[in-house]
Amino acid sequence: MKFCTKHWEHLKANTPKGTWLMGTLLAMKKILDTPRSEGGAIAIAPDATIYQFIAVPAELDLYVQAPGYQDWVLVEYGELFN
Repeated sequence: MKFCTKHWEHLKANTPKGTWLMGTLLAMKKILDTPRSEGGAIAIAPDATIYQFIAVPAELDLYVQAPGYQDWVLVEYGELFN
């Protein structure tokens, strides 16, 4: 847990102002693309991860991935709330 907190603080401190959201998305994607055996979040078969999601409520965006099948796809669902 200390690594994660330290990593996020470093990311915040070293991301240019106005790009925090993009830096956060890239960091989340990197964590979710890294196998659990290497400290990440993705499980390799037989306990395979089927889908992964990153929600950005402020932007009404959802990023979805099916590891090994489909790379990250942006789903913009803001129009559903207009």
